Amino acid sequence: MYHVIREAHEQGRKWPQVSKIVLGGEKSPQGIRRKMVTLLQEMGAGDVRVCGTYGFTEARLAWGECPTPPEEYSGYHLFPELGVFEVIDPETGEVQGEGQPGELVYTPLDARGTVVLRYRTGDYVDGGVTWEPCPYCGRTVPRIVGKIGRESNTKELQLAKLKGTLVNFDTIQQILDDTTEVGEWQLEIRKPTTTRTTWTN
Repeated sequence: MYHVIREAHEQGRKWPQVSKIVLGGEKSPQGIRRKMVTLLQEMGAGDVRVCGTYGFTEARLAWGECPTPPEEYSGYHLFPELGVFEVIDPETGEVQGEGQPGELVYTPLDARGTVVLRYRTGDYVDGGVTWEPCPYCGRTVPRIVGKIGRESNTKELQLAKLKGTLVNFDTIQQILDDTTEVGEWQLEIRKPTTTRTTWTN
């Protein structure tokens, strides 16, 4: 989506009709959201709101946020009549309390065909699930709040040792995404052997 908007901006297009962006498929950092909204406003759009979605194949559903300014998140609004989300300690499996971080576990209530029970998504959320009313729409359905990342990535990919120093690639991503002068980026780490690790945004 960012690439399409950037290309249209470079071609001098005018898109005053755009008021919302709905994103899905991967996480959307604030920096990328802000860049998209800024470009659209330069193309004639007014108050553009961004709405992210969260989903996975086994659920056959996606949960959306309220459309918000690019620097704000409402949390993903859940459908308690269709499924139950729990947050567990990924090491012990113990269920965490409201607002506590942990791994997301999902049980559908209205599934057909292949059904999963307490499916461990492998996704780690740092703000847990809350029943507090949404500050944007006022609904009292549960919401997943905070940043979501792969639990396995926390140990394997997001932290890497470079010449004896642990580097957090989430932090690098945030810095590069928030830098106005950087449109797109790719970071490669190569060893003398043929193995290569690549992070792209």
